[in-house]
Amino acid sequence: MLSGHVDVLLTTGDLDRPGVDTVPLTALDRVCLLPADHPLAGADTVTAADVVDLPMIVEPTAAPQWMAPWVLGDVRSRRDMRLTEVRARTLADVVATVRSGAAVTLATSTLVPLLPPALGAPLVTDVPRVEIAAMHRTGDDRDEVLALLDVLRILSSVIGCGRR
Repeated sequence: MLSGHVDVLLTTGDLDRPGVDTVPLTALDRVCLLPADHPLAGADTVTAADVVDLPMIVEPTAAPQWMAPWVLGDVRSRRDMRLTEVRARTLADVVATVRSGAAVTLATSTLVPLLPPALGAPLVTDVPRVEIAAMHRTGDDRDEVLALLDVLRILSSVIGCGRR
């Protein structure tokens, strides 16, 4: 971002970076993606305790602080996790892994309408919402950047309506 190759970045996790301004956009509920034949797949809600011991998908090239909300890393220690490394570059990669029963993951509730019926996605009720923000270079006030930030604020006000 600071090199100028990226103007605006959507992110979660630790957002304090020198030379970068963060614009909070929304907070989203988390669901647990489960194969359809899992006993909890048909539930409307689950707790972290219900799913914390299940093997979870981890993208090995992603920063641990970015992966934390998707593997319950914000409610347990990484050393206590059962992680399954998956090169998950797309939602289809994640869906295929969950569908196979190899591992589960957490995702934002906004993804539920995009999921195939082969997955369950109960709301995880006792975890913090995931904070979503846009980042841009400090002082970058070009019209294009400001317009994109405005669009992101508007969109996030629509999608930020959680299931809770």
